[in-house]
Amino acid sequence: INAEYMGLSNVLTKLKISHEVPILKLAKGKLQDLMDFMNWVKNHFDENGGNSITYDAASRRQECFGGNALRVIDVNSPTNINRPSKRNSNPPSNGKNVEQLNQQLTELKTVVTTLEKERDFYFQKLRDIEVLLEHDGVLAADAASLRNTIQGILYASSPDFVPPVNPESK
Repeated sequence: INAEYMGLSNVLTKLKISHEVPILKLAKGKLQDLMDFMNWVKNHFDENGGNSITYDAASRRQECFGGNALRVIDVNSPTNINRPSKRNSNPPSNGKNVEQLNQQLTELKTVVTTLEKERDFYFQKLRDIEVLLEHDGVLAADAASLRNTIQGILYASSPDFVPPVNPESK
């Protein structure tokens, strides 16, 4: 960070701006020191006609790509008022990209439907076991009979249930 503040100090010296940059204070990062310095920068900018110059990002970018020279816009000029935006709010869509996204959406909907069926299938098994255990006579029954009944519920399959396909086994 000291190098950046030193660079800033060197630039100010080259521009013949006589203001000492408190490098050590700024490097410590105390809010008051930083605010004092930024207030000085803002006041210096305002005193030297900074309010009459507006930065035009579009022309600056064009200059970087070999376009026209940078132009300075006067804030008070009537040509600057209500300037229409040059951006296209609806970027052109790529048909192939839309097709791929629709295909992904269809696949994801299929996965969701399959997972919902699987969830319902296993929930019904748990519900059947819960109903079995709620009966008053279950506790009096022998453990082997109860175990066999629960295993029957757990290992039973539904005709419309299809076990999930493991994607790693393909």
